[in-house]
Amino acid sequence: MAFLLVLERLGPVERAVFLLHDVFDYRYDDIAEIVGKSQGNCRQLAVRARRRIVDDRPRFETSRGRREELADRFLAAMVDGDLDALVATLAADVVVVGDSGGVSPSWPRPILGVDKVSRLLLRRTEMRTAIHHRHIALPA
Repeated sequence: MAFLLVLERLGPVERAVFLLHDVFDYRYDDIAEIVGKSQGNCRQLAVRARRRIVDDRPRFETSRGRREELADRFLAAMVDGDLDALVATLAADVVVVGDSGGVSPSWPRPILGVDKVSRLLLRRTEMRTAIHHRHIALPA
């Protein structure tokens, strides 16, 4: 879990370069081809990634108020079923990975992109709401 938290601090390309080189021992020329960057750029990305990991710095800083405001907007969009508002709270490169507690994957592959993720989240909310309302409506 700690390693995952460390990787969260890296951008997607930094994370790929770091993992491919430092964990899986790929050469920079191979990594450059995989990520579509020059060898020199990949070396620099690896240096930055290592520095960020050692310094334990997040990729970006946000205030507590800003985080809370974004969380409030996200939850309101989910509750209201407002697709446009939900999309506005998500990063363009958002990824959802399913976890069902080790029994089996919730989804066989990661869900990529704001359109797919936002629709998935709203469908899940709608399903839970429908199930909840059916249980309330049942006679005692």
